[in-house]
Amino acid sequence: MMKAGVEEGLLMVSPKPGSGRRVVDRDHASLREMARRQGVRPVESADDLAADGVFDSDEELDEFLAAVTAWRHSDLG
Repeated sequence: MMKAGVEEGLLMVSPKPGSGRRVVDRDHASLREMARRQGVRPVESADDLAADGVFDSDEELDEFLAAVTAWRHSDLG
């Protein structure tokens, strides 16, 4: 069994055809490393997800919220 990469988490692996062995692809960065490079940080609160200007009007927001509510209730039946 192949162990996770020591530095930044899991390495990308793929089976070597016909051998039953895995080959480590060191050209791919781990998810943690990609997030670090892009400046991605964990969400700490709902305020982190808030953004102004997503909806053009209060009516558009209300329509979206009504649709989400309908979608959530549609699978309950």
